Parts: sequence; C-alpha cells; structure tokens
Amino acid sequence: MSDSSPLLFDSEIQKINSAIKTNLQGPVPFLSDIIRYLIDSHYTPHRSFLLLRCFELFQSEQPEAAYHTASTLELLHVASVLHRNITETNQTRRQMKSLDSLWGNEASLLLGDYLLSISFQILTRLEQIDILQCVSWATRSIARGQMLEVSERAVQGDPEKCLQVYSEKDASLLAAAAKCGAIWGGANRNFQEQLMTFGEKWGVALVLKNDLQILDDPQRLHEKISSKLSFFPLIVWLGDLKGAELEEWQKKIDKPSEKVILDLKGKLNRGPKEKTLLVMQKFLGEARKILFQFPDFEIRKLHEASFSQFRTQNA
Repeated sequence: MSDSSPLLFDSEIQKINSAIKTNLQGPVPFLSDIIRYLIDSHYTPHRSFLLLRCFELFQSEQPEAAYHTASTLELLHVASVLHRNITETNQTRRQMKSLDSLWGNEASLLLGDYLLSISFQILTRLEQIDILQCVSWATRSIARGQMLEVSERAVQGDPEKCLQVYSEKDASLLAAAAKCGAIWGGANRNFQEQLMTFGEKWGVALVLKNDLQILDDPQRLHEKISSKLSFFPLIVWLGDLKGAELEEWQKKIDKPSEKVILDLKGKLNRGPKEKTLLVMQKFLGEARKILFQFPDFEIRKLHEASFSQFRTQNA
C-alpha cells in the first residue's frame, strides 16, 4: 500500500505493509508478486481503512493485533479476486491484471486457497474468537455471493439479486473490517453490529461507484460485459426490455462486438446510469444514517474520510 493513499496515515501504511511481509514469508512461489501488488500505489486498502478508523471511534492506541487483522483482510481480498479469476477469464478486475497474467486458472485457485489458509492461521494466533467468527462469516458470504453470481448470469438476473451479489461477494469483507475495528476497540455488541451494517452499505456503494466508472471506459465496459457477471447498469437496462428485443440483445451480449459495446455504452449512459447513481446514493444515505446514531466520538473523521471517496459521483 503506497504512501500516497489518502485513506491511511504513513505510519499506518508502514505497519500494515510490515505485517503483510511478515505473514507472507516462506518458500511458496508467487508470494513476492502478492507482496508487490499489495504495496503497489494502485492498490486501495479499503478494508484496512475501515478497520482502523472504526477502531479509533473507541480507542486511540492501536494494538499490533489490529494491524495483523487489517493485513489479513487484504490477503483475503486478494484470495477472493484470484478465485474470481476462475470465472472472469477476461480479467475484468483490472487492478489484478499484473497477477492474473502470470498464471492460469489452476495456479490462481491454488494461490487463492493458500492465502485463505494462511489468513486463518494468522487470525488463530491472535486468540480472539470474535474476530475469527466475524472473518469466517465474511468468507462464507463471499462464497455464497460468487455461487449466486455464477448461477444467475447477468443477462438473466434482476437488480435486487445483483445488489445481493454485491453485498455478499464484494461488501462482506468491508462489513467484517468495520466490525473487527469495533471489536479491537472494545465496543459493545450493539455498536459492533451497527458498524458492520455501515461497512456493508458503504461497500455496496463502492461497487456501484465502480460500475459508474466502467460506463465511461469502453475497454473496461467490453471486459465487464464479456465476463457475463453482475453489472448493475446492464441488469437495470435489460429489465426494461421484453420479448424479441430482449432475446436479440441477450444474443448480442453473449459475444459482444465493438459495435455492440458502443451501442450499449450509449444506452447504459442514460436511464441505467441515473438509476445506478440513485441506488448508490441510497446506500450512502443509509450508511450516513447509521454513523449519525453514534455518540460524538470521532465520527466526523470517519464520516469525512469514507464519504470523500464518492465526491466525483455527486454523492
């Protein structure tokens, strides 16, 4: 994680990077690539950010265990992306291209499994059962979301199922990060659960923000459509089509040409883009409401930092 990250202080970045390097020591091939990816300037440590800022709502001195937990959540994120690569053959996770291009499906699966196992080994050493249970819940949610996504292809899905996929597959680690921060901070159960819900709402909004950015990039749009996985603007638009028109577009999307992508870009940047923006703002509003239920700890700092991520999307 680069020192240029606006989400974390330099000292925090250094401690998380140190924990990553310590926990990934060993003779296993490709670990050096993982380490380089995690400290690369293009990687955004959202999970670490949420954990440390939620911790600060209750305590000021962050224990070493909090940094090991944060680094573990980043490893689990990479593991989930590597597993996702089994189905996303067109590398729609653009920021993982440097890793995906090195290996095929088998290596991605094995390395993802290794990161998963080492993550739980780290968490077990911390001897905090609530942290272990929270992260276990997140990994189960990711698996459920991925299975739902594969079983309900984008061209056959509906917006609510797409949001469910986003919540489970993408936002569950962010929800876990917020709760883990509260646990290490000594918060009561009620605050832990509220922050977990905040992390989930904020995480879904983050995925929708990414969808909006994809709409402005023809290459990323082509990759996303070709993956046949969840993409909210597309699902919203397909939901308004009927009969022969829907059938025709489903065939076009199955093997999209450059012309089809350009046509789609024009169509998705109208109503579907507005709908995506509205739904993103709805999730952000729900996240804000949760934060404002808290006593005035350091809530302003968390609020300003977390919602600054959405300023370019008129949130």
